[in-house]
Amino acid sequence: MVPSGAFAEARAFVLQYAFQIAEITATVLPFLLLFGAFFSAIQMVNNWEELAESAALDSWQERIEEEWRHMGDADEN
Repeated sequence: MVPSGAFAEARAFVLQYAFQIAEITATVLPFLLLFGAFFSAIQMVNNWEELAESAALDSWQERIEEEWRHMGDADEN
């Protein structure tokens, strides 16, 4: 059975806009995915930099504490 009248017009109207939305989604989605991947990569690099800085600070703190221990040992002798 083929729809006719107002129902057919409404169906055509809805299908037309549904296909337009699908086309827009198919066009925009790859760019959104690329942007998301790029943003995630930037966040990862920032996290690596923070981890490196934290490790460097820990290393310096350990060196300073070791120097203080040596200075304390030298004072005792």
